[in-house]
Amino acid sequence: MEHMLQLTHHVLTDAVHTIGHHDLYVKDSGPRLIAEDMSYIRNRAQVEGASFFTKTLPLYGKRLDAALLTGVFDSRGFRNRATKSVLFGWLLDQILSTGDAVKAPVGCPIAVKLIRQLTYLFYKYELPYSHEQTTKVVDSFIETERELPDPSLYCDGPEDPLLALASNLIAIAVHRFNALEIIPKHGPGAVATGEKQWQKMRFARIYTSLEQLYPFTEWMCASMSHVADSYRQFEKLKVLEAGTAKVVLVPKDSRGPRLISCEPLEYQWIQQGISEQLVKLIESNRLTRGRVNFTDQEINRKHALWGSMGTHWVTLDMKDASDRVSLALVNKLFEKTCLLQYLLASRSTATKLPNGDVITMKKFAPMGSALCFPVEALVFWALGVASLHLNTGLKLSRALACVKVYGDDIITTAESCAAVICTYEKYHLKVNSSKCCTTGFFRESCGMDAYLGIDVTPIKIRSVWSSNPDCNAIVSLVASSNLLWAKGYHSAAEHLESLVRACTSKRIKPDVRKALASLPTVADENPRSYLVFHRPRIVDDFKGISNRYNPLYQRLEVKALVSQPLFLSRKRPGWELVFESLIGLEHRRGVCKAPGQSAPNGSTNVRSYPIRGRVSLKPRWCLK
Repeated sequence: MEHMLQLTHHVLTDAVHTIGHHDLYVKDSGPRLIAEDMSYIRNRAQVEGASFFTKTLPLYGKRLDAALLTGVFDSRGFRNRATKSVLFGWLLDQILSTGDAVKAPVGCPIAVKLIRQLTYLFYKYELPYSHEQTTKVVDSFIETERELPDPSLYCDGPEDPLLALASNLIAIAVHRFNALEIIPKHGPGAVATGEKQWQKMRFARIYTSLEQLYPFTEWMCASMSHVADSYRQFEKLKVLEAGTAKVVLVPKDSRGPRLISCEPLEYQWIQQGISEQLVKLIESNRLTRGRVNFTDQEINRKHALWGSMGTHWVTLDMKDASDRVSLALVNKLFEKTCLLQYLLASRSTATKLPNGDVITMKKFAPMGSALCFPVEALVFWALGVASLHLNTGLKLSRALACVKVYGDDIITTAESCAAVICTYEKYHLKVNSSKCCTTGFFRESCGMDAYLGIDVTPIKIRSVWSSNPDCNAIVSLVASSNLLWAKGYHSAAEHLESLVRACTSKRIKPDVRKALASLPTVADENPRSYLVFHRPRIVDDFKGISNRYNPLYQRLEVKALVSQPLFLSRKRPGWELVFESLIGLEHRRGVCKAPGQSAPNGSTNVRSYPIRGRVSLKPRWCLK
């Protein structure tokens, strides 16, 4: 917690220095204001512990975000009893005009940016979760499942004009989908059936639903020779009706973990292939190109920035987005496409909870399925466009231009957002009203927080710093230091830099610890292959760094620290390697021989796989 206090103090110092250029009172009273706020923060932290930084301060930031939209700021719980002043009140005075009961936003995006940086600094800090937090997430998942409609809901009854139009739009967007042209592959994550990364080419189950469209011998074998050589093994394969996914919890933010689903091995293999082709089709189709995006967040980010300047663009955020896209809705919206049968065939029908219970899912697919993201984006886009055309009277061409979707981040117009929200909730989707920015001058979408045309996105520290950090923490701290410096928080950046240079962790090799003390400092921000501190307006500093001229490549090189993944080497059967080579998996998954290692006994069937989330720091000669 002392690290959190020190870093907060340095960010607060930078905030006083920054706002002092605009307000002489703050400039003259800087030391006193810092002392008062830090005294309050330290006292609260002694009582609440680290949760004050990861939960309480972010609550302050969320109240400010709400005030920028509604004009009302709630200061309860953040008043200093001794001075009767509000925490960071000298910054609030730059944003809110005080009144008897109501405060209204009046400006100063710089002050907004500084308060949000102070309050959200440790919002993503990766601390262990409590049992109560994990239970709450799982219970919410189960409750959402209960609220979803029966899969046959939209099959009977009169035709819904809005769903019919949305279905037509989706049919046009994916009409070129060809199920036989997909290139299957595996995702980087775990699978419900338990195979490790180097075992993912060992398909051990035949699912009846999948077999009808993607036969095992055609899609999970390298060739008919492979089938002939391994037919005795294939005779022993399990035959199952459908696959069962598995729920796991992964880090998200200070509020608790994120719940995702691990898909069965064979399902993941096909899902990734369908997803890759589907994304390409959507991003190239004339209706959806530039409107439904998967690889470029800049479109949504730019519209959020424009919307914060008072233009008609507003941002919507969906709550439990993937968990609320029901199977009933997907069945109806995709009924006119040949794609639907392949979506259903590769969909897990049930999932296993952490307590061992198995529930049948009424949602199309939870987060973790490769098809979740593209399908939910198409659903949100089609419903939004159909709603604008039918409920507000906009021409279809205009309605198409008024909806931008990236996953569950949606951009639309202020005049039409009410109709879009009403439509979403009609079909059992839920809008996260606390994150929707439909009034005022604050907008939030795809990681862009904007106010009055200024980027006010805070930098959030993730890796926990301790007296004995590992290589991951070092790499993260260098990156955070560079981001803080680029945003103008020079004191905080230098503080993190001093921690890295003074690192004496026993988890890091002595030669690496010595190299950390003399990491290069460079003026440009060009991407580099080694650890470096970016400090614009500072002369490049390579003092104490070994350098040489490489005659082979005819270039100047420095010996610097390079972050590399740790590898596991595993012996692989020949047909698995042949299959990987045929579809290019070695290149796409980073499968290779580990650097500096040779196969034992001259063997050519040994491959090395990067260990997810594990890195090492090694001195290497790099381009200066």
